[in-house]
Amino acid sequence: MSSVFGILVVQELADQEALQKICDELNNPSLPRIQKWIGHRGKWKCVVSEATGRMYQSQEYNGFLYDTSQKIHLVSSDLLAKPKKRQTQFVRRPFIGTFKIGKFDAVLVSVHLKATGLDNEDLSKLQEEINKIPYLLEAIKDHLPGEEDIIILGDFNLTPTADDFECLRIQDYSNCIAAGTFTNISNANPNGSQTYDNIWISKDTQAVYTGDSGVVRKGLTHGLIPHGWGLGGVVSDHCPVWAQFYTGKDLDNGDLFIGPDTIQFSLVSDP
Repeated sequence: MSSVFGILVVQELADQEALQKICDELNNPSLPRIQKWIGHRGKWKCVVSEATGRMYQSQEYNGFLYDTSQKIHLVSSDLLAKPKKRQTQFVRRPFIGTFKIGKFDAVLVSVHLKATGLDNEDLSKLQEEINKIPYLLEAIKDHLPGEEDIIILGDFNLTPTADDFECLRIQDYSNCIAAGTFTNISNANPNGSQTYDNIWISKDTQAVYTGDSGVVRKGLTHGLIPHGWGLGGVVSDHCPVWAQFYTGKDLDNGDLFIGPDTIQFSLVSDP
């Protein structure tokens, strides 16, 4: 946060109010460590989805946390609508936010795809979800004609070089976090071993991508988080990933407004 991030996508929230508490702390800090931050503090707002699906023994929520002092404005946000008759397309519904960032606007699609499970027993279900992403992109373009700046980000539970992502590559999407740049973390393996979290950007968005991206690995433990019989555990088994974009121009003529209804789409390839 002290590294001047503009928009943060937060996944696996077990409490729908948690992100607002973080937002309030950033704007009016009460914790000594936050009070001592030097430099840009920002003016933060957030939005949290309805339940995207289930997580362990609770509901899971997604959210966007953004700094309005950097001329970032949330235009609208919605979960992908539940299909009325068809089987659920995603175990956890994607959360879609449209943002105006300076002169640049973009659609951010937060996805948390199905984990492969022990011995890859659920790999086929993950592959099915990845195959549905192009239909999600088509639905977004139908609702936002001319909008070409689309950023898909989150936990993909699969390395970006996997053949399954060919459905994105043939649409000229590119991943910002390279395979081999590990995004997981644990006390036993602080350097990580998998590249599961990523940021995929459309061809138009690549034109405003600075080429700078990375993984935050420092400061992810805390003295009050349990670790075995002791303390000092990691905040999450996922590291934050980031990418930087120019915001002084916009290369498309898309309309940002999604509207009051959630995005609905039909998988025409289904039998």
